[in-house]
Amino acid sequence: MLFKSHYTTHNRFAKNITTIVSDQVFSSSHIVTLQESWAIDNESYNIPDFEEISRNRLMGRPRAFGTINFCKLNIEPRIVDRIEIEKGNSNNHVEISGFKLDKRLTIINVYNNPSSSLELLKETLLEVKDYIDESENILILGDFNHELK
Repeated sequence: MLFKSHYTTHNRFAKNITTIVSDQVFSSSHIVTLQESWAIDNESYNIPDFEEISRNRLMGRPRAFGTINFCKLNIEPRIVDRIEIEKGNSNNHVEISGFKLDKRLTIINVYNNPSSSLELLKETLLEVKDYIDESENILILGDFNHELK
């Protein structure tokens, strides 16, 4: 199983969607994951040939964080599960969204607020274990805002 993936931090995704749609790197990818998307629950985003798989729900207003994930419509294997975890408060929070492809690959997209603690990041990442089993391949990507060692 080989996928072409692209991830980025994209300030105010809705304002920049036309740039993304016309970008060859994005359009040739199978999976697109965004951090700091400023996406909100009641906005829908149309990227031709992609479907939105998961995102964090940001309580109705755009903020300088959020994760959102898209997959090509014809991607095989298909999505079998979605992951959405949010922990913390407005100044100290971690957001994770992700999905499983046919129980063989789990993709985890992380946004960690720069002012949040490393302890909260580790605690939230440990919750991901509840969604995976040891035989899966796991790809963890995102905007960690910490030097991980």
